[in-house]
Amino acid sequence: SVFAPDRALAARQGPALPNRAEAAAVERGKRLGIGSIRLEGRRSVEVLSCQTFRLVYTAGPAGIRVGGALRLAMRHLQRQVALPQTHDPTAANYVTARADGGVPVLVEVPDGWQEFMPQYFAWQNIIQVTLPQQGLEPGRQIVVTLGDRSGGGPGLRIQPYDETHYAWKCFADVTGEGEYLPLATQPAIEVIAAAPYRVQVVTPSDAVVGEPTWCIARVEDRYGNPTPRLRGVARLRCAESAARLPAPHEFSAQDGGVFRFQGIRFLRPGIERPGTWHYGQPYIAWHAVETSSSLEGAPNELSLYASESYWTGSSSEVRRYTLRLDGFVSVSAPMIGGELVTK
Repeated sequence: SVFAPDRALAARQGPALPNRAEAAAVERGKRLGIGSIRLEGRRSVEVLSCQTFRLVYTAGPAGIRVGGALRLAMRHLQRQVALPQTHDPTAANYVTARADGGVPVLVEVPDGWQEFMPQYFAWQNIIQVTLPQQGLEPGRQIVVTLGDRSGGGPGLRIQPYDETHYAWKCFADVTGEGEYLPLATQPAIEVIAAAPYRVQVVTPSDAVVGEPTWCIARVEDRYGNPTPRLRGVARLRCAESAARLPAPHEFSAQDGGVFRFQGIRFLRPGIERPGTWHYGQPYIAWHAVETSSSLEGAPNELSLYASESYWTGSSSEVRRYTLRLDGFVSVSAPMIGGELVTK
């Protein structure tokens, strides 16, 4: 252990903090003078791109004593991409750290599921930077490089999900006694969708023939994120001359990649004929299975398999449909109803 023997248990397992509320812990850190942190690097990055960031910590009036440390915490979803690592400078997500004045530092990426779940969930993926031999004076800095490319690595691989505020939660133990307090300002970036790849159209399953209903046109990147970068006009078309369709819509940044068409009326399909509908297409196989993605660097996904053209022509095909692992949402409510608010 890099800590003194009487501090080892508290440092490795994490003591019960005296400040349960984060706001109270932040105020305690301010009173102690635990310092501040800032981010150097791009503030807006694309999903699954590789980047390099520098988190620059400046010691406050308390400095950091020998055995003290920083903890940079990431949400547990980061495990679906790749965790930071310190052993292979040629691989992705390589992390390094240095301190002013040549003060020795020890960089570790512990198993968060074993060590930090009770105290930090859902931020238990932690990079720990410890001062094992010498403390840090007030005003001195520690620079942590996420995605260090100096050894030939590609950088830090970004998550596959778009997010307006992806943050690193930063904690400092300035006394070396295992009390990690959150810094007042937490560095964050925006993760944006990749280029437009497809347009998905969603209609309600309870639409009534002849009654007005709606459909949603959703512009997605190749990873399933809505992307606001499409510029063009979306039109709904129908082979039936009697169909009632809404006016075309020109996508802009304000749409966020999603537009809801109103006033659509579905017609009865009539008799089966080419280009209308086919009985038994598709047939979905039982169960969704977890599979690897066909896209390099993307996380695993859920696959659904379905047969097509089973009752038509002289052959049949199997098509695979995919969902993100977090693509299911389940909501329940009593018979009297309830309310669901989405972000």
